[in-house]
Amino acid sequence: MEYLSEVFSSTPEFKKLCSLIDKKTLPAALNGLSHIHKALLVSALVKKGEKAVLICSDESECAKFSEDLSKLGCQTLLFPYRDFTLKSVSGYSKEYEHKRTGTLSRLLDGDFSVLLFSVDAAMQRTVPPEMLERHIFILNSGDTLEREELISRLVSGGYTRCDMVEGAGQFAARGSIVDVFPPDRERAVRIDFWGDEIDKISEIDAESQRSVNDLQSVKLAPAAEVFCESEDRLISEIGNYIEKNKKLSENARKRLFDDLDSAKNGISLPLDRYLPFIFDRESYIFDYIGKAEILVSESLNVAEKVRTYTWQMNEDIKQLYEDGSLSKGLDKLIMEPSEFYGILESGGAIFLENFARSSYEVKLKAVETFSFQQSSFWSGSVFTLIDDLSGIKKGSSYVVLAGGEKAARNLARELCEAGINAQYSDNPKGLTKGVTVMPGGLSAGFYLPSIDFTLITQGGNFAPSKKYKTRRKDAKPYGSLEELHKGDYVV
Repeated sequence: MEYLSEVFSSTPEFKKLCSLIDKKTLPAALNGLSHIHKALLVSALVKKGEKAVLICSDESECAKFSEDLSKLGCQTLLFPYRDFTLKSVSGYSKEYEHKRTGTLSRLLDGDFSVLLFSVDAAMQRTVPPEMLERHIFILNSGDTLEREELISRLVSGGYTRCDMVEGAGQFAARGSIVDVFPPDRERAVRIDFWGDEIDKISEIDAESQRSVNDLQSVKLAPAAEVFCESEDRLISEIGNYIEKNKKLSENARKRLFDDLDSAKNGISLPLDRYLPFIFDRESYIFDYIGKAEILVSESLNVAEKVRTYTWQMNEDIKQLYEDGSLSKGLDKLIMEPSEFYGILESGGAIFLENFARSSYEVKLKAVETFSFQQSSFWSGSVFTLIDDLSGIKKGSSYVVLAGGEKAARNLARELCEAGINAQYSDNPKGLTKGVTVMPGGLSAGFYLPSIDFTLITQGGNFAPSKKYKTRRKDAKPYGSLEELHKGDYVV
């Protein structure tokens, strides 16, 4: 449904936004935008050739945007929030860490059009881009590589060895075969060795464990977001920290010595406790986005989330101090609110608002108010739709999204039989006057007054309705009851 992005691009409101961007009159606030208008605006920017970063107050909003943007033809990437592992645990899920690492790997390649993340994910520290890039390697069919060296690289990159690969971040080694499931791929890959030479690379099916597609090469990114480049360096840093901090609590000192012994004996420990020792510098998701437009949905909700997340993290850190799980100087896990807003201001953020605000956390250079409207779902009843479309003005443009292709074709035919000039098209050209029925669906419909364009989208599952019977044009009112006959329909 890229056509809808083209339609939105033709509005004077979008052209005004493009002018603000071109003249660098940012940060700016755009008021009067509901969810669906924001999705259209982002998709129109992508259609124009821009990359977009959309920040939301929570991940459910990100997921909703991702669904609409994907339907509008945008390639979306989600960077999820994760929980820091700061206490010793026997095991924990790495699902979100794998998703984050897979996203970061694709961002290094510039492989996205829209990146979405919540405020808390934006504020969390992550692996610096240069460090991640050092640990991404590409294998080509015919390369010379010892099997044991590959296994060593996978272990140091956070992969978990198992008997059979079933999910991201796992690898299995049997004889001359090494199966790996990189976090940025949909399927695992099989690397078949002939001695020290890579004889064959192929994708494998997770259920049958059989090769399905041959590959010439494969990129292997780390499975862990936090991994140790040098265990010797980590051991040295922990030792120096203990030596320099003589006033540590008893709990903290005991935990540090326990971690030091674990590191010396090759036992894994919660690396989130030692981010300053593992990463050369502070880094956040913003370090990966390059040249992209930063957009913020509902800044008031975002500001509230910044406040509550910062407060909660500070409270958690106090508790971690008390039980010795974290020590001062190693507690910078998220950015400060001032840093977050500084990035938005220097990056020329565009704030997408439903209602206007009186003040902002950053200094704005422009404020615009748009007069777009959002419409509710169409229930799927052809009777209701015909009533709604019967009185449309000449010169207006209407698009109806009717679900699947078959349903859309049937609906266009039924509308024509009811006397409405409707046509079916899966890819209209330009701003077509009249009624156009298309396959597809969005989370809401909308009206763009400046170009007199209305989108009607069905809600829920659309099923073809019963045939709509039009009123006979030669129908006449009855003069008396004597004129009635058995079987006559009376209203």
